[in-house]
Amino acid sequence: MKEGDFKVLYFHSTPLVNDDCSRFPTFKASKECMFPGLCVEIISLLADKLNLNLVPVVVNHRNTYEYIQNGTVYGILNYILNGTVDTIASAYLMNDYFDEKFNVSEKLFYTEKKLIGLHQKDGFSQYFGFFGSYQTTVWIAIGLSLALQCIFSVIVHRVEKELYEDKKSKWSEVIWRIVRLQLLQPQNCQSKLLSGKCSIIIFSLAQCAILMGILSSYILARLMSPEHFIPLKSLGEVLRAMDREQVYFVETLHYPLLRQTLIDVGWQQGLNMTEVLARNPIRYAKNDEEAMTMLNNNEAVMMRFDTDDFYFNGLKNCDFMTSFDAIEVLKRGFLFRKDYELLPRINKIIEQEELTITRLYSKYMQDYKTKKTCRRKGRSEIGIYPYLGLGIFLLVVNTSATFVLIFELITHNRGGCRQRKLKQ
Repeated sequence: MKEGDFKVLYFHSTPLVNDDCSRFPTFKASKECMFPGLCVEIISLLADKLNLNLVPVVVNHRNTYEYIQNGTVYGILNYILNGTVDTIASAYLMNDYFDEKFNVSEKLFYTEKKLIGLHQKDGFSQYFGFFGSYQTTVWIAIGLSLALQCIFSVIVHRVEKELYEDKKSKWSEVIWRIVRLQLLQPQNCQSKLLSGKCSIIIFSLAQCAILMGILSSYILARLMSPEHFIPLKSLGEVLRAMDREQVYFVETLHYPLLRQTLIDVGWQQGLNMTEVLARNPIRYAKNDEEAMTMLNNNEAVMMRFDTDDFYFNGLKNCDFMTSFDAIEVLKRGFLFRKDYELLPRINKIIEQEELTITRLYSKYMQDYKTKKTCRRKGRSEIGIYPYLGLGIFLLVVNTSATFVLIFELITHNRGGCRQRKLKQ
């Protein structure tokens, strides 16, 4: 015989209250529904331990909101305040924000606040990935090695001609042969001196064959899996980028606390965020769907807890990235109206079932999170952009070569005219 009713409000909010199952809400996990929701399972555990009949009150839409501003309660929190439900199947921050109107239970679990943004692709790497694959220092090293080999080959060639009295070649032809060797297109790269032969063998083996062979594989790997730029490392870095107007924050209308958070963190970083926000204001969206659309911009950033519905929806999108380190780690608990008579018993059960709740938390924040996180294709394809960049490069080189050709023709014609005048 049940001792009474335990009225709980359920709304769609992954992973706390999932809607993956055929019935919403589904109170307990089964083979047909392995992940009904983290808070759903904890609420069912409490109801069983309290010997209460679970009475669900369902809100069948995702765009719910709850906040307190200037002492006024907004959104679904009023369901608790007016006695419609005893609690909500969601976990709330354990701070003084709710103290005036509500009581928060003992800690259920910790939650991490993280940044969400779009994977940013560098335009240079998209079009010039063939050249951007190496660091500048690698390009310098390759160039210096090639230059030293050309200089040594010219010296060896001059000595060779003096010793064997062969027909002397131009130094430009010697350099051209070494450059062709570098490009794996050798043409009569010979030497009668042992020193010349050794230098060519070492250069062709070490740089042309081994080094360039390894690096060519690296180019392919980089083109197949291009790096993403400007990772979201910390809130301080994002605020400094915000000061430079490189990024801006997106938020929904029903979360008024973001501005004060940015001002407080900015003060710790030595930034006047009031002035920064005047130049680079927060962009507000009407709901989560609009915020997700606004986030599809390289400059947009959001801040969310890792148990939020928006955060989990972002994980499904391979174009979104989240910060690795947490900005903040806070405790969460269930929310009840002031002086709720069953709260002492609920707190005692939460303490007794700490291990069970921890297992449930791991189940959703590890197994379920892995299941929902986007996985990129195992086989990647090289897009057209690197070839467009290479085409632009070839166009520039050929245009330059055309101008050089015109200059050589003019020089040659002028030289021919002078010779004809001298003969006359």
